[in-house]
Amino acid sequence: MPFSRKVYRMGVKLNGNQRAKAKAVIRARGETHCWRCGEAVDLTLSGNDPNGPTIGHIVETDQGGHPTDPSNYRLEHGRCNSKAGAEYINAKRYNRPHTREW
Repeated sequence: MPFSRKVYRMGVKLNGNQRAKAKAVIRARGETHCWRCGEAVDLTLSGNDPNGPTIGHIVETDQGGHPTDPSNYRLEHGRCNSKAGAEYINAKRYNRPHTREW
């Protein structure tokens, strides 16, 4: 199924149905380890737990990654996903060009 190349803004969240499909894709692949740190993810924990499973995107949505493309999903710890998001936002914030000369 082709996906549009529309660029999505940062912070697009999956709704309940999309999240369930994403979890099913990850389970079907047999992913058990965080793709960022390589450690095992306890799939029995809640997604709100720092060591619990979350869905990460390989290509950020504001960089052209489609938020519902299954090939863009990877299993991550909650802490790894949060850390990567914070680092990405900080890099964007501090690497943007200055628009005013004072």
